[in-house]
Amino acid sequence: FPIGKKINLLDRAASFKIITEIGDANTFNVIANNITGQSLDLIINSDTTSISFGMAWDGTTNDADAYEVASNVMGTLKLMLKHPAKTCIIGRNVTITGGINQKGEGGWTLFNSGTVINHGAFTITCIGNEPQFTSLLFQGASELSGTSVHCETSDPENDQNVDAKFISCLFYRAYYSVSMVGRGITFEQCGFSLFRRNLKVDWPNPFNPSALLEQSLEYGMRGYNFLDCQWHASNGYIIENTGYNKDNFRGVTITGYPDTE
Repeated sequence: FPIGKKINLLDRAASFKIITEIGDANTFNVIANNITGQSLDLIINSDTTSISFGMAWDGTTNDADAYEVASNVMGTLKLMLKHPAKTCIIGRNVTITGGINQKGEGGWTLFNSGTVINHGAFTITCIGNEPQFTSLLFQGASELSGTSVHCETSDPENDQNVDAKFISCLFYRAYYSVSMVGRGITFEQCGFSLFRRNLKVDWPNPFNPSALLEQSLEYGMRGYNFLDCQWHASNGYIIENTGYNKDNFRGVTITGYPDTE
């Protein structure tokens, strides 16, 4: 449990002691029970933000460790992780799992940016079904290299349905805005600026085809939606389909305003 946060002990008659000097602001302290066999339940407030897990959000501190811990804890609990309208630095590749649901503050253009995740040359990898990000600006280092966000399921060889969703997000300066192993993704009111590929779609190799025809790859890629989006200064493509079954592509919806080369 993050240092300095309040916990609720459900059994008020229990006897507990806190073992100090264990962990740091990005990990968990240990609470020992004086009664053998006594259980301890911890309740995390649904309003917990990433600052509660030690993220500085000052635009200079490397928040990668705290971001990864916060994302994985809240993902495991299937709770939304909220971010402030500030800038964080992600100075290494991070991997987050579980029921991923993160929300920032602000708009989806550079002129109305609130929550900025400056990942530079590194990638945020999401492993799990239906990850969702809302009102975040993902900022890379260059449109000539790198990937902002990579998504795949926890069992990509047998479960193809990623079904990721990005709402009112901006992807700025990366070769790939998002890469994905599997199928199913929606961008709603998102902006893309200085990129070469919005979405890279790939499949695991080898792949174990599903027994259900509709779930198999024989019928091609499907479920890629760009709804009311904007594109600016791309000099590239919206979708790059690679890997298995790359020539059989269907189920794409694209609406919005392309102000691009």
